[in-house]
Amino acid sequence: MWPNLLRVLSRIRYAWARRRIDEESRREFDTHLDLLVDRYTRLGMTLEEAHVAARRQFGNVTRAREEIHQMNGIGWVDWLSHDLRYALRQLRRSPGFTLTTVLTLAIGIGATTAIFSVVNGVLIKPLPFPESDRLIALVHQAPGVNQYEMAASPAIYFTYRENNQTFESVALWYSNTASVTSRGNPEEVQRLQSTYELLPLLRVKPLIGRTFSKADDQPGSPGTVILSYGYWQRRFGGAAAVVGETLVVDGAPHEIIGVLPREFRFLQQEAEILTPAQPNRARAFVPSMGGRGVARLKDGVTLDQASADVARMIPILMDSFPIVPGLTRKAVENMRLGPNLRWLKDDIIGDLDDVLWVLMGTIGMLLLVACANVANLQLARTEARGQELAIRVALGAG
Repeated sequence: MWPNLLRVLSRIRYAWARRRIDEESRREFDTHLDLLVDRYTRLGMTLEEAHVAARRQFGNVTRAREEIHQMNGIGWVDWLSHDLRYALRQLRRSPGFTLTTVLTLAIGIGATTAIFSVVNGVLIKPLPFPESDRLIALVHQAPGVNQYEMAASPAIYFTYRENNQTFESVALWYSNTASVTSRGNPEEVQRLQSTYELLPLLRVKPLIGRTFSKADDQPGSPGTVILSYGYWQRRFGGAAAVVGETLVVDGAPHEIIGVLPREFRFLQQEAEILTPAQPNRARAFVPSMGGRGVARLKDGVTLDQASADVARMIPILMDSFPIVPGLTRKAVENMRLGPNLRWLKDDIIGDLDDVLWVLMGTIGMLLLVACANVANLQLARTEARGQELAIRVALGAG
């Protein structure tokens, strides 16, 4: 092993110091030739005859130097460096061709890279939550009234939380704005209201403090609030003592109980504060659909199994909560409320995946056209250099 390693290291050293070592070998050959010439001149030969005799005895110096180089060098590195140097010389000799080629490829590669970055971030990469492949959006449909994108509600949340067989956890959330007036100038901020299960369901732990508890989520409980990392930095300067302070949200005091990590972002919501949703069972109706629902499936549960479980719970929902005033139970039954569950990532993307894949294909065709144009330019340039290339081949070039 050690001899092989030393041989590799020696070749790497030669590659880095090739010019110096090559010069040393040239000087060594010249010294040997001078000694032979001196020897033959002492035997009575003329200087010209001595040079001819010395070269005949010594052999082809150039070939000997090439053999030394091949024995000590790394073949593919040398070939690559030769090709790169030759290509750079040719490009430098034709600035118009070089500029056209570089711009054509830059446009094609740049556009393809930009679109692929979007496709990768939106379609390929998973959601930034642990085990995000088990997160689903609680979407419903009502074919009887041609509705296929119905959200969730407190009644649905309570029913699914208490009667499901396929969910590890269920949460309800809303996105809106809130007025903050306690510190500095009053401002309106984006707010995320959620039941206490949301952050644990997403496997999100606060940077400091704690998440909402079941007590925080009870109607009439003292207000609590969790700050986003950005809002914490902007409004409180990143002070660790912020936990326990009071923030007035929509005119009501809220105790700050935690700060979310820097990387937290829930779907497309730019929420700066989180407050408990505090759903009120006494004010829950069917088929009110004012909120958004999310659930985490149990291990091994499929989306079809979850849909069947939701379909099983719809009658329980109808029996557990009153009908919205102004509707009859018969009218609600005719809506044919049912599950339209989907993976949470698919719910975020919606129809955007088809658009992005079409755009990716279009940009890919643009890259192919750019490469074809460059190939045509290269063929035309090669044809113009026909005589030069023929001479190179005649001299033994590859």
